Amino acid sequence: MPTPRKLSVFALSGLLALLVLSVATCRLDMLLKSGTNVHPMLSVAPKEVRDSARAGSDDIRRASVAITNAGGGTFTWSATKDKGWIAVSPTDGSAPGTLNIALDAHGLAPGTYQGNVTVHAPGTGDSTAAVAVTFVVQRAGLIVTPGFLTRSTNVNSNAVFKDTLRISNSGNGVLVWSASKSKSWVTLGTVAGTGPGSVPVTINSSGLAAGTYTDEIVITAPGSEGSPARIPVTLNVFLPGLAVLPTAIHDSANVGSTRPQTDTLTVTNTTGGTITWTATTKRTWVSLSKVAGGAPPPDSVVVTLNPVGLVIGTYRDTVVFRSPEATNNLVRVPIQFDVVRPVLSVKPVAITDAALPADTVKRAHALAITNAGRGTLAWSAAPDSAWITLSALTDSVADTITVSLDPTGLPPGTHRGKIVVTSPGATGSPDTVAVTLSIGAPCAESPIVPDAVIAGTLSATDCFAPRRPASRADLYSFPAAAGDTISLRLTASFNAYLILTDAAGAVLAQNDECPGETRTACIKNFAVPAAGQYIIEATSFAAGEMGTYTLSVVRERAPAAPQGLGQFRKDGVTAIPVGTVTPEDAVVFKGAISDPNPTDSVRLEIELEPLGSPFTDARTQQSPFVSAAAGSVVVAANAVGLNNTGYHWQARACDRTGRCSTWIAFGGNTETTADFTVLFVPLATPPLQQGAKP
Repeated sequence: MPTPRKLSVFALSGLLALLVLSVATCRLDMLLKSGTNVHPMLSVAPKEVRDSARAGSDDIRRASVAITNAGGGTFTWSATKDKGWIAVSPTDGSAPGTLNIALDAHGLAPGTYQGNVTVHAPGTGDSTAAVAVTFVVQRAGLIVTPGFLTRSTNVNSNAVFKDTLRISNSGNGVLVWSASKSKSWVTLGTVAGTGPGSVPVTINSSGLAAGTYTDEIVITAPGSEGSPARIPVTLNVFLPGLAVLPTAIHDSANVGSTRPQTDTLTVTNTTGGTITWTATTKRTWVSLSKVAGGAPPPDSVVVTLNPVGLVIGTYRDTVVFRSPEATNNLVRVPIQFDVVRPVLSVKPVAITDAALPADTVKRAHALAITNAGRGTLAWSAAPDSAWITLSALTDSVADTITVSLDPTGLPPGTHRGKIVVTSPGATGSPDTVAVTLSIGAPCAESPIVPDAVIAGTLSATDCFAPRRPASRADLYSFPAAAGDTISLRLTASFNAYLILTDAAGAVLAQNDECPGETRTACIKNFAVPAAGQYIIEATSFAAGEMGTYTLSVVRERAPAAPQGLGQFRKDGVTAIPVGTVTPEDAVVFKGAISDPNPTDSVRLEIELEPLGSPFTDARTQQSPFVSAAAGSVVVAANAVGLNNTGYHWQARACDRTGRCSTWIAFGGNTETTADFTVLFVPLATPPLQQGAKP
């Protein structure tokens, strides 16, 4: 009999069987239902399109999208896009089908662009499907370095230069490039490439004349930023020239000197390019600081001339410069080296001055120390007295120094000293300059009156001249009125010198030589500006000169009026009585003239006017000048070419200084009455005889 446990197992098994049957029945029912009601399903592949193109190109990128039905039944579809650079075709169809997508880069700047293509299929399980579109617009960037090529060489050097242009891409596109040039002296090792690269460049100067040559290398990369790149190429072919300055050396040294003389030569290239040079000499007394170099930059050569062991004379050599690159590959610089002996010259040979007792004003004199020979003159000078000081005691060149003589504290009398000038190795060394400073009493003034002649003597007992203190002098004072004219004359056995001052000591005039005379000083026709006392300083031109002299002091005065006036026919003898007629067209006027200054000259002046014309006090005729030293002299003045009319006239006497007497009217009659009348009848010319020659 079944147990309860077995009954339970049996019941459970039955239940499971019933459950399985129920599920199977349900599944069968579902299968039967689905076979009679299946929907279409939209499916697109791929769901994303990615592509790229170069900016500026007309490249159109294309992609295809498959449209399928993942369900049952059928459906139709249509396609749209949201960007202008996307094109779709066809725009509609049925599944299965193919949708073509085109991406156009034209007009698009470089960058990444996003868009969508949407497929619409109404009635499907998924009525729309989107295809994401990514379009990368690329542009390459062309960069070429270096930006230019420049080379230089000398003509006929046949130099060949190697350079490289480097090409790089600064953009995000593919860089496709080509290279070109136009001139034959430029060669390119590469003319095309893709992506970064290089272009070997050869510049060949062979066969090129002097000048500047230019070309242009053009790197072209279509569609790339920076295209085309133009690289200038310059080749300078120089015609260098060798120049050396100065073009000659002339120097000197003292015989026995051990100090070398140096001169600097500058070596340059005159026209560009580069040169090398060498320099040579032949003489042992010439040395060069360098014997080779190049230019540019300019170079310097120090030429040393050594006088050691050379006797007096002129020595010559030549510095020869050579440059194989220069057109003038040889330049000669001549050298002249004079070994000389200087000659010491000191002027003046003596210095003389004077001062009054208790005077403290220093007397200054110039002392010229010069080289009367050749070479250089180094000197030293030393005074032997404390009252003598020098502005310089030594120098290495010729110079003029100041010698100061200080009278302070010196007793009356003559003080003597000397200056010794020494120049080692110079002819005339040492040289001694004698110095004399006299301390004496002031000059006394001797009063005189003009129109005086004084004989005197300058001696060692006379005072020193106030304005020429190295000379002796005699002083004379005289009174003069304003407007006076004074003439001074000093004739001496020495070289005379005259000085005229006013009472305050101001110099009014001075002279050391009358024109055309020797040892005579004169001051002529001095116009006295104001009444007062005037001082004459009679002295010598050179220091210390003494001897006899004659001084004349003259107050110049106007001539006396002419006396014994008369009018005569042209023979100068036949008188024309006052108021009468003369048949000649010429008249001679006579008068006696004199001058109170015996050293002056005087003449007769006439003013002749036609009757009816008033006198103007201007001369119309004159006699020659005659010396007034002869006293009263009769002279004549002629008038010729007179017209037939009545005349009246007046006369005066004038000296060479322009001082004149008063006018004296002739005839003692009124000026409306003629002094004489001309009635001149020319002789008629006789007629020619027949057959006679004129």
